Amino acid sequence: TTLINGLMQRYRQHLPMLTDCKALVNVRTCGTIIAADVCEPADGYLHPLRDQLYQRALKEGVLLRPLGNTLYLLPPYPTPLELIDRTLALFCRLAEEQQLVPNAPGR
Repeated sequence: TTLINGLMQRYRQHLPMLTDCKALVNVRTCGTIIAADVCEPADGYLHPLRDQLYQRALKEGVLLRPLGNTLYLLPPYPTPLELIDRTLALFCRLAEEQQLVPNAPGR
């Protein structure tokens, strides 16, 4: 339970940064899951933004599997906290980058 508590504490530390990110909405946690939606006029499980977010995260060395326009993290319990920090900072960067793309899917 120490690892689980460490993850949940780390999520709480990142919540202000994620909720302040104007390109993310509906930031939420449930146990060892944290998720946020990229602001888009349309949303849903099959949103075409998913592929762009996936590819962009891979370029940063992070394997994310977005659900449509929803970024979520459910890491293995022993994941180093530095990787959690890096991944959650990436959530905001990915979302902000999408806001700058004039012809992104859903626009």
